[in-house]
Amino acid sequence: MPNALWLTTDEEFDTWAAGRKALRLEYFYRSARKQRDWLMDDGEPAGGRWNYDADNRQTPEAGHAFPEPPRFEPDALTQSVMEEVQAAYPGHFGAVEGFNWPSTASSRQTSWV
Repeated sequence: MPNALWLTTDEEFDTWAAGRKALRLEYFYRSARKQRDWLMDDGEPAGGRWNYDADNRQTPEAGHAFPEPPRFEPDALTQSVMEEVQAAYPGHFGAVEGFNWPSTASSRQTSWV
């Protein structure tokens, strides 16, 4: 069954990976972009680069203010699972209090808290 969270299929990856000695996802992503013409300009990566990974590894400047991460109000299903975890594993490490990440497609669609 297709996974709605992925833009490519398992079969597409398997076909790309067949016979390769090394599997590097960056090259699979490039292949998918070329096939679909995603973020491409006349067959070249938009902006002139395939990715900005090296830039993302740089240390931010001193005093850089990072934005607060988004927060989502737990929906009924998430609240139910949190209660179940708390009841089944009372001495577990971690905490369910304060959990505010989307965990279902519908909760991703709601407004941030």
